[in-house]
Amino acid sequence: MAPQWADQGARQRRAQARPGTGSHAAPAVDGDAGDQAAAWEDEGTDRPGWAAEPGSGRRSRKAAARSRRRSRITWVWGVAALVVVLIMAGVLFVMGQHEAAPVSGAGFVTTFQRGEFKTVPGACAAVTSATLNQYLPGQRRMVAPHSLDGNAQSLCNWTLDAPPVYRVLSVTAQAFAPSGLATEAFVALQIVRFRGLATDLETVVARDHNVVVTVVLQGPHSRSWRYHAAQQSELQSGAIAAAENVVASLH
Repeated sequence: MAPQWADQGARQRRAQARPGTGSHAAPAVDGDAGDQAAAWEDEGTDRPGWAAEPGSGRRSRKAAARSRRRSRITWVWGVAALVVVLIMAGVLFVMGQHEAAPVSGAGFVTTFQRGEFKTVPGACAAVTSATLNQYLPGQRRMVAPHSLDGNAQSLCNWTLDAPPVYRVLSVTAQAFAPSGLATEAFVALQIVRFRGLATDLETVVARDHNVVVTVVLQGPHSRSWRYHAAQQSELQSGAIAAAENVVASLH
């Protein structure tokens, strides 16, 4: 029979050979000690006094720890970027609240542009003799009304009283404030009747930038046939010719 001490040595060797027993078995942890152990694993460091475990399991835990750290860093930077965006939006909103009010008249032309005029030529000299002789032939009477706008306005009237022809030509040139507009024109006919008398008025309005030229050629006539009615085409042609003379004198 084997001595008692031999049986005890064998039992001790078998106990040391079983997993989880012996001097190298991992101590049980709970409470604060368990939390500290989990923290060490998250940081990828070894527990104090523990030897590194060989094999892929240890590497997997380290990789998982690095992945968790990267996720936390990405989340922190995302939150920081969002905070910066919100701060900038708030600053821009406050600045917008304190911006100066739009200047009244913004977008309108307020200075004379190239091709615009501060003054206009004399209307009496602008209408040519050729135009007057064609549409008001004979002894004409000319009147130049006084301008109420200085050199920015010019007016002139011609009257022809030679039965059976009676004509009145009125020309006005007016320079307005800067506008930046281009040239355009229109023509219109108006007939005025009163107690057996009638007057055909042909009006032409032409604009060259900031200057407006208005020409009215009248052809009065009566039932007594002392003054004959003028053809509309004649009045229109005469008014257009006078307007063209004034516009040409601007350049």
